[in-house]
Amino acid sequence: MAYKILLAEDEPTMRRLMWMLLGRQGHPVIEAKNGAMVINLVNQHQPDLVCSM
Repeated sequence: MAYKILLAEDEPTMRRLMWMLLGRQGHPVIEAKNGAMVINLVNQHQPDLVCSM
C-alpha cells in the first residue's frame, strides 16, 4: 500500500534524498521546506503521514 507522505525538511539535499528513497518504495511524496508550507500543504493534500527530519 502506498501512503501519501508530506516531507518537511529545510535542507534541500536531505529533502531530495528522502524524496528519492520514499519514491522508490512507491510512495507519492510532497515536499515542504518550512513550517508555513507544511500547514498549507496539509490542508491542500491531506497526506497520510507528515515526516520531519
